[in-house]
Amino acid sequence: MSKIFVSTNTPVNNNKFAYSIKKLTNSSLSSVLTALRAGKANFFYSCELFSNDHIQVSNDLRRIVQKANEHDIELFIVEILYNQQLSDFTDFKNVHISTQILLTILDEAEGQFM
Repeated sequence: MSKIFVSTNTPVNNNKFAYSIKKLTNSSLSSVLTALRAGKANFFYSCELFSNDHIQVSNDLRRIVQKANEHDIELFIVEILYNQQLSDFTDFKNVHISTQILLTILDEAEGQFM
């Protein structure tokens, strides 16, 4: 199992994208806007992969990627082991993954969870 954290690569001030993320995360619009305006410094979504809710998590991640692509926003994604914490890292160089790698991980797990 691993944990995924998602933010934007650079600060973003896009209300339509923020509203899409608000709907996906059930967070307040102000907290989403704050996270987006902070870029890499503030993750707006986090989850555990390969848990009981994997199908929902996978769908959420795919929708976040889709919405980011629609708005031409580059995501910053971190993957760490389930027993690690973000605070274990001083920078994310070794745990940063691309959007394509995330989608590959999700694609490879497709059909393994019911």
